[in-house]
Amino acid sequence: MFKMDMNKIFAGCFMLSEKSIVKSLESGAREYGGATKINDMIFSNHTENNEFSIYEGMENIVGIIVPGTIDVNNKIDNFKFKNAVLNMLENRLVEDCPVEGAWIMDNGDCVIENNNLLTFKSDCSPVDLELLKKIADYLKVAMSQEAISIVINDSLIIY
Repeated sequence: MFKMDMNKIFAGCFMLSEKSIVKSLESGAREYGGATKINDMIFSNHTENNEFSIYEGMENIVGIIVPGTIDVNNKIDNFKFKNAVLNMLENRLVEDCPVEGAWIMDNGDCVIENNNLLTFKSDCSPVDLELLKKIADYLKVAMSQEAISIVINDSLIIY
C-alpha cells in the first residue's frame, strides 16, 4: 500500500479520509456536513486530508455517487444518468448499490436523497482516475450539481 497526493489528480477539491458511525442521516449531516446510509449502516466522512491510500494491483474499490436530485434539491429518478455512467464505465464490472445521502443546504435545510453508488475494482491508474473525473464533470453539468462525490477505498473526494 502507498499514499497518493490528492492534489496531483483532483486539484481544487477536498477529501475526507475518516468515517464515524452516526445516529441518523440528519444528525450526521448537521455534525459533519453530510452523511450516507448504506444498507443499515449510517456514517459520516470527516477529517480533511490530502492523501489517500492505494493498494497494489486491482485491490482498490473506486466509484462515484450518482445523485438522486437535480438542480440542488429537486428529487428525480436518476435512471438515465446512472445508465449514462454505466456506459462510460464500459467493460468494467460495476456494482450498483442504492444509498441514501444527506447534506445541509446554505439555508440550513437538510436534504435527504436516494442516490446510487457505482463502484468497481481498480489499480487506480491515471486512466481510471481521469475517467472518474470525466464522469463527475458530466454529472455536474447534466444534473446541475455543484459537486459530485468520488470514492477511493475509504476516502470521499468532493469533486
